[in-house]
Amino acid sequence: RIARPLGMQQTYWTFMKFGTASPPVAETNNPTLQGGAVSTADDYMRFLRMLSQNGTFEGRLVLSTAAVAEMLTDQTAGAKMNPTGAALLTDAHYSLGNWCETWDARNHCTRSSSIGAFGTYPWLDQVTGRYGLVFLYQPQDAFAVWPEMMAIQAALTSGK
Repeated sequence: RIARPLGMQQTYWTFMKFGTASPPVAETNNPTLQGGAVSTADDYMRFLRMLSQNGTFEGRLVLSTAAVAEMLTDQTAGAKMNPTGAALLTDAHYSLGNWCETWDARNHCTRSSSIGAFGTYPWLDQVTGRYGLVFLYQPQDAFAVWPEMMAIQAALTSGK
C-alpha cells in the first residue's frame, strides 16, 4: 500500500536479530514493526518526501492528509513521562510510528523522527518542510555520535 507507490523496491520487513539468536517461534510469522524494516537511504527519503507533502508523492495520493496528520500528532500529550536516563530524546513524546521531538499548542508535532537502534536518524521538520536522514550502521554504542547527528539535523533544517 505504501512502498509500491513510492517505488521503495529495496525495503522489506524482517525480524530484529541480535547476534546468532533466532526470533522466538511465536514471532516467526510477524515482522518486528518497531525495528524490523530494512531499507536504503533512497527508499527512506522517498517515504520522508511523501510525509513532507502530506501524503502525496509525485502527484499521487499515497496516504490521506488526515492519516499523515494523525501519524504526526503527539499521542501522549497528557502523559506523565518518567525519564529513565536511557533515552536520547528525554522530552520527546510518542506519535504513531515515530517520535514527536517538538510540538505546538495543538499537540501537532513540529519535528518528528524515528531513531534507529543502530544509529539511523530520519527526521521531518513540519515548520520548514525540510527532512533528512543520517544513515548510519553502528551496532555498538550507536548513540555515541548523537551530538553530531543533532548538529547535522539542525544545520540542514535551518538551511545554513
